[in-house]
Amino acid sequence: MKTQKVWFITGASRGFGLEISKAVLASGDKLVATVRKDPETLAAQFDNDPNLFVVPLDVTNEDQAKDAAAKAIEHFGRIDVLINNAGFGLLSAVEEATSQEVKKLRNQCIWFIKRNPRRFTLHA
Repeated sequence: MKTQKVWFITGASRGFGLEISKAVLASGDKLVATVRKDPETLAAQFDNDPNLFVVPLDVTNEDQAKDAAAKAIEHFGRIDVLINNAGFGLLSAVEEATSQEVKKLRNQCIWFIKRNPRRFTLHA
């Protein structure tokens, strides 16, 4: 018998995050899916699957990150797999990108995974 894993995926509403979410639920595992807004829409897209728990999360907001981790652990008891999928691409030559663009990219794509892994592992 397969042991169910609990997955936590940021940016689960579209693209790779959505496709990974579909695969996780299809495998019978549990999923904490994060979206920046309108969690009800994603839950409805998966027919309110009981193995799905959707929470709002802007990965650049530390308070939301703390809250999302706490809610996930409270709901499913643990997190086994963390996928930081939230992000965006910056289409620019290095010398053409502004400092503000680079900072926004760093904050969105790197900040969450750098500062938050302990929130997801210390419960074990």
